[in-house]
Amino acid sequence: MWSQYDEDLSQNDFFKHIKTNHEDILKKASDEHWIICIPRRGSLSNGQFSMDLILDHVLVPSSDSIYTTLSKKELYLDNHHLKLDKKGIFHTNIEVLFEETHYILQTLKYLVWCINGPFFQPQTHHLNINNNLVLTNTQDCIDFLYSETNGYTILEGIKNLCENFWRDHEHLFATETLQSQKDNLGNLYSQCLQLCFKNDIIREKSIKNFNYLDNFKLSIETYMQYCLGKRLLYSVNTLNYFADCMINKTLRNSSGVTLGDLGISSDFNEFMPNARYELLRLNNFFTVLDKINCLSRIFNMFNNKPLKNSDKNIQVSSDDFLQILVYLILNSTIPNWLGNLVYLKELQFSNSTHSNQANFLVTTLEAAIAFIKSSQFMDLKSNVIDHESSFFDKLYKTLKETRNIAELNVTLAAQKVVNRAALCHPLCSCSKCQEIVSLLKKNNPLQVVNSSSQNFLIRATLENDREFVEFLLSLEFLDINHRDCSGKTAIHYASACGFQDIVLLLINCKADVNMPDNDRNTPLHLACDKGHENCVKGFIYSSYYVEINLQNNSGETPLFLATRWGYFDIVRILLENGASVCVKNNRNVNVFKLSPNYYISRLFTEFGKHRSSKILEEVENCKNQRSLTDLDLKVDVAQSQKASADVSRGIQPKTASDLKKIELLLKVIENNDMPLMCFYLGFSTNENSLDNEGNVLCHPLCTCSKCSQTSDPDEIGDISPNKLQNFNINMCNKDGFTPLHVAAKYGRTEILRVLLDGGSLLNVRTYETLYTPLHLAVMFQRVQTVKELLQCGNCEIDTPDYKGNTPLYYACVSNNNLKIVELLLKNGAECQKKNFEGRSVLQACEEKNLFRVCRMLRDSMGLVLSKEKEGGSRGLAWREIDADLI
Repeated sequence: MWSQYDEDLSQNDFFKHIKTNHEDILKKASDEHWIICIPRRGSLSNGQFSMDLILDHVLVPSSDSIYTTLSKKELYLDNHHLKLDKKGIFHTNIEVLFEETHYILQTLKYLVWCINGPFFQPQTHHLNINNNLVLTNTQDCIDFLYSETNGYTILEGIKNLCENFWRDHEHLFATETLQSQKDNLGNLYSQCLQLCFKNDIIREKSIKNFNYLDNFKLSIETYMQYCLGKRLLYSVNTLNYFADCMINKTLRNSSGVTLGDLGISSDFNEFMPNARYELLRLNNFFTVLDKINCLSRIFNMFNNKPLKNSDKNIQVSSDDFLQILVYLILNSTIPNWLGNLVYLKELQFSNSTHSNQANFLVTTLEAAIAFIKSSQFMDLKSNVIDHESSFFDKLYKTLKETRNIAELNVTLAAQKVVNRAALCHPLCSCSKCQEIVSLLKKNNPLQVVNSSSQNFLIRATLENDREFVEFLLSLEFLDINHRDCSGKTAIHYASACGFQDIVLLLINCKADVNMPDNDRNTPLHLACDKGHENCVKGFIYSSYYVEINLQNNSGETPLFLATRWGYFDIVRILLENGASVCVKNNRNVNVFKLSPNYYISRLFTEFGKHRSSKILEEVENCKNQRSLTDLDLKVDVAQSQKASADVSRGIQPKTASDLKKIELLLKVIENNDMPLMCFYLGFSTNENSLDNEGNVLCHPLCTCSKCSQTSDPDEIGDISPNKLQNFNINMCNKDGFTPLHVAAKYGRTEILRVLLDGGSLLNVRTYETLYTPLHLAVMFQRVQTVKELLQCGNCEIDTPDYKGNTPLYYACVSNNNLKIVELLLKNGAECQKKNFEGRSVLQACEEKNLFRVCRMLRDSMGLVLSKEKEGGSRGLAWREIDADLI
């Protein structure tokens, strides 16, 4: 009914047991409208079903959406989920999968709900040899406290103490020392104990039975940790973030370690997938008890288990388990191993978790992490790349030794003759013959690839042979962007291995730095994932074209990968260079939620929010522009393509140095620093703002009639744009913003005059949004700047942007600025020009009920019609606009 799950309840063992042995309950359910809840098949262990278990799953309606079980426990229904309390004490909500109506003798009926699992799991409680209750997980502890205290009172009290504790300590807790955290948590634990032992019955039972007391302490500690939840583990991770970062870098660069390298018997291989899956759940648990139980389940997977196709049982020793745990950690995706270890060792206050098995598991985990930190397994791993012996290897070795491409051509030609005869038969399609056929098709030895489709450049990169890579890059016809079977190029492997020298070589030779592999990971993704800060700097500071916010198949940008593994320095570098914190991955999660510690979260707060919002807005603009072709627009495609070909754009910087200069110049203009701007453009305001007679010029490049009469033409010629320190005044940043764009956007009118007289392109447009300086001046309501731009005779007033909107559209619809509207209309702005959605400015204003603007537009249209009727007579004056409209 409410889920895709389906099951034949008549075959459910639990339901069959009730129908066979408890007909009285079904009869009563029919009479009293009780609901029988049946856990889905597989959620209950087979065997005897106790009476307590059956009573727990019969619901008696007490009020709207509230039910009471026959065992006197309260539940309530919320959005097809049965919750065990309204306070959030029990951490499991049970989903109702579907409902059915069943009949007794075709006359009486009762309702059955199939649920996702049992409400309470008494089967997890088990008895030791002394018939004492053993608690193994958080739910056991909650059930124990609930049953022993006859309700929710104690549970609610502990939860309230935890909430008050966190409210008082949240702002400083993550940055406190470990000892301070332990002291504060110890005080909270004492308060919880005092709250519970106010109950005389509990105090009396604890005095008589020490096992009961241990269980009670363990339950309180576990429930306290559960209430604090992820926040407590987050604080411990913060204390150990640097050490975890180092471990993570080691883990991410050790994917080649095999079972054989660690001396693990192949008998354990069949249990590894399930053990790895279980270990990946470790961070889902927030209590020491649950984490130790997780490690215990992994150990039990290997101990005394029967092997497939064999009669013997496998036995695991402590040394075997240590090596197994090392292998599992190396192949896991858990980023906070040291944080987990400190959590297990330091945040236990009851002695109940200090059993021999728990101590063995924690000690083994500590030894495994110490072994990984020492990087000793790298010595076990073979550093020699084992390549197959093939014709590719012979060619590669020959070229590496001789550095003679002509000799390679001779070898390749001779090999073709041999290979042609080496085919099994002319139509054979075996792997050996397919490789031979592929070689026969190669005319250039540099195009020869191995079985993984890797060429010589990729092979030399993997060997970190910088000199040979330089030689290969000097050869003609080498495909620097050749992709292997995984979609990776040489620069992918260089960045993944941390070979910065080779990365810089490839960037300098114009390798595609944004090339995605088969998982849509760019080289920057791989460098961030592996923790190679030097390569990340190489991409950002040496490559103008690198895109920092590209997403892979999981929707993750490089910032996601650096954040997940806690690489603080890489996160900071990415944020400083425009990485967006607003992007969400395919699971609708952003980096704020992914942050593993306090320090990275603070980086996001300091750097990201404001700047990333702008970046995200520009990305959306790009998407909107690309999606225009999918809309049913009334635009002639041929004319649109012709218009876009004629668009005036800024000049791209050719070097990283020029890019930094233009970014600095744009910042100076934004800050309205005229002297510093003149300095960057190659002239001094102090020397050039006066003519020979000491008269003050409007500005150093002014060519108005007054300044032309008082200044020496030769002097003005010396500061022409062609002599501005080889720096073009129309150079733009990566988004196409020129100095004139920034001056118009921020209303820097004096600077704008200097730029216009110095040769700035008046109608230059940005790359993606196609904004002109007039667009920006109108959008940011810079009235004086709009006047200055319109005074230039060649200002194109009706230029459309990427949406087809003219400056008049933004003046009317977005800003409703009547002064700017009047200026645009007086200079001939067209009211009826339609954008790409087929709407004119007048139609958009009418839809928004902008009556005064509509009046001005209609008056302008009427005046134009009058001019046309009178043959364009110059004597016709504009209708005066009412003063109250301005």
